[in-house]
Amino acid sequence: QMELLLSKSSSPLFLIASCEALRKFGIFEKVSEYISSIPNKITDLFSFLIDEWSVEYGKEFTEDVCGLIGISKDGLLENQINDLLRFKEERVQGEQGGFLYDSSFSRIYDSISSFLAAGVVVI
Repeated sequence: QMELLLSKSSSPLFLIASCEALRKFGIFEKVSEYISSIPNKITDLFSFLIDEWSVEYGKEFTEDVCGLIGISKDGLLENQINDLLRFKEERVQGEQGGFLYDSSFSRIYDSISSFLAAGVVVI
């Protein structure tokens, strides 16, 4: 399995991202199959990860969190991200009723924390 993963790329960023994906993957019997499904290019790998996060945390929520982090000049604190998400949710609730998100930043943080450093996005 290690040889299969290393044959895809030896880039440290690729290996970190792949290992994070494997850490979250929960079916031991299908690990080799999962490694085979991991894309070879870093850009494709991050698209793959974002797709997985979208399934786990919700597409709109994942897009909003990644978008907020991506457009911030100097990064955002967790409470700032939560405030911005809550602001959007309150505006949408007023128009549609109900909750917009099925998740919270603290849940997705576990998946993206390896790519964040001191308020700076690594990806």
